[in-house]
Amino acid sequence: MTDRSSQNTGYFILTFAFIILSIIAGIIYVFANSKGFNGQGIPSENFTGINTAFLQKCSDNTPYVSIEEALTDPESVCSLNLGGTGLAEVPQDIFLLKNLESLYLHDNSLSGLPENLNDLDKLTLLDLGKNNFGIFPQIVFSLKKLESLDAGRNNLTEIPSNIENLNRLNTLALNGNRLESLPAGIGDLKKLNELNAGNNRLGAVPEELGKLKELTDLFLNDNLINVLPSELGNLKNLKILHLQNNRLTAVPDALKNLSNLVEIKLSGNNISEEETEKIRQMFPGIALDI
Repeated sequence: MTDRSSQNTGYFILTFAFIILSIIAGIIYVFANSKGFNGQGIPSENFTGINTAFLQKCSDNTPYVSIEEALTDPESVCSLNLGGTGLAEVPQDIFLLKNLESLYLHDNSLSGLPENLNDLDKLTLLDLGKNNFGIFPQIVFSLKKLESLDAGRNNLTEIPSNIENLNRLNTLALNGNRLESLPAGIGDLKKLNELNAGNNRLGAVPEELGKLKELTDLFLNDNLINVLPSELGNLKNLKILHLQNNRLTAVPDALKNLSNLVEIKLSGNNISEEETEKIRQMFPGIALDI
């Protein structure tokens, strides 16, 4: 009898303690909400409840081609393609798509971007190809999560040195512009896999490109390049190298270190027959267009 009584007393104490702890937890929760805290101990000026913004992520992978359709459930949209829709400016309704990850704006008439573009802070892909940009839009550098950027086929004459700020980029397209040089800062894009700077007016290649150890595809075709830096021989992961239609008379011996190279294009240069034979010996067994 005593044992059963002791057990009942123990259960009662545990139950009572649980009730008390639940009440205390509830009071703390109500107090935190009433004071406008965001769950991290930091007051929020516009606090309206529990802050779950850091957990939000798009869930709808449908490649929407109109804003009207995307606005049905704006916070779930991952991808929006407004390419070839005649845009002269970016519509403000885009900024209702708070979790947007991919934005395609190619084949339009854009010459600038809105200063609040960084509100789309989850963007990983931005396609600005074939527009009317004459000056590289600085606001792009505030998109810290950007992994793929296409600024090709515009009227750009210069790429700002702070391109290095986009340190998550793995794909960068600058082809089809009016570039006469590339900034040294490109060499700090350590995650870059593909760089396309073909069809420009480049007279030289910065030696800093040799720092891009993850680079697999490099397109420098259709430029005015007459010499290559030996540092390109450091690109040990390079597989594709396009150098056709330039003013090259030779390639540096260091390129023989490109052990993973599977394709190199050198046609349309000023390479002598003697140098051509030397190059063939440097790259046996790979696709060589010379």
